[in-house]
Amino acid sequence: MLRSALCLAMCEALGDDLQACLPTAVSVEFIHRTSLVSDDIQDRSPIRNGRPTVQARWGDGQAVNAGLALSSYSRLSLVGSKVADRARIQGHLEQAVLDLCQGQHMDLAFRDSPPTPQQYTEMVLRKTGILLGAACKVGAIVADQPDAVWARAALFGEPWAWPSFARTTTWECGETGRCWGRSRTTWRSGGAASPWFSPQRRTPR
Repeated sequence: MLRSALCLAMCEALGDDLQACLPTAVSVEFIHRTSLVSDDIQDRSPIRNGRPTVQARWGDGQAVNAGLALSSYSRLSLVGSKVADRARIQGHLEQAVLDLCQGQHMDLAFRDSPPTPQQYTEMVLRKTGILLGAACKVGAIVADQPDAVWARAALFGEPWAWPSFARTTTWECGETGRCWGRSRTTWRSGGAASPWFSPQRRTPR
């Protein structure tokens, strides 16, 4: 619920009524849930948050149906919104979905071609940061202050993902002192390991 909470918090911080922002926050949450269903299908993930994923329990076909339904709910949530600039909100959210899809495309492609740190950061910003930023942005639009936050909001994704990468990467060091990491999650479906080079020796975790 982080993304919808960010949307509501931004709207409230900029002085508007939370009730007016609820349809937008719900739309953001449905977009996020849609992306999780798709991600689990592509990664063949059996568990999310301690529970069986949709595709693991009911199969790929029903998971695709569930994702499409959630996507429709994200747009239907805005139909009853009384926000004057509803079209602008819809536009920002749809663009966020396209950017998120680009990030997911990069994530899948890294299984065959391991990324550089810069490429990994770009993937994270698209796959995770963009929707976090969009949640803040549309909350600001509801509060009629659309230019308040966007330039920095998407950067929420970078610190959000790096601790996860550090926790899910095993480090190996060669005789020269150069080290590299092998991700146990992002490429868990049989893809290539990701080299993460450092010029200084570090202790493997």
